[in-house]
Amino acid sequence: MKGTDMLETDKPKWPENAMVGYIDIQATGSMKAITASQIQAYNVIIVAFTDPDGTLDAALWATVEPILKNAAPGTLKLLSYGGAGASAAPSPLTAVNLVNTAKTLRLHGIDLDIEDNKITTANYNLFATTLKKLGQ
Repeated sequence: MKGTDMLETDKPKWPENAMVGYIDIQATGSMKAITASQIQAYNVIIVAFTDPDGTLDAALWATVEPILKNAAPGTLKLLSYGGAGASAAPSPLTAVNLVNTAKTLRLHGIDLDIEDNKITTANYNLFATTLKKLGQ
């Protein structure tokens, strides 16, 4: 997504040597154990995973936000959709929700982790086309 589409116009670029960390938002107990020095070791942080409709529960975000505030300057922060447990078929509305959620949470972009083999090419293409248009 272009930086002008997100709330932060100085969006970091993908680093040449990426150290990627996923924050599993469903593991709230584990999140509380993450220290500032641990989170600063990463230059890409992925918040995983949104709800199947592309939104994120406000209570979960309230747990993640303080962790992300400890990220090193220039860290690329992404919102992840999908995962092994996701079984909903993504739609154009899902794409809209993902972009709006990322903007609201001041994240830099979206990571797609589509693993469900029941998703059809047609419905994925419509989702991806909508997502791409929203990111231009």
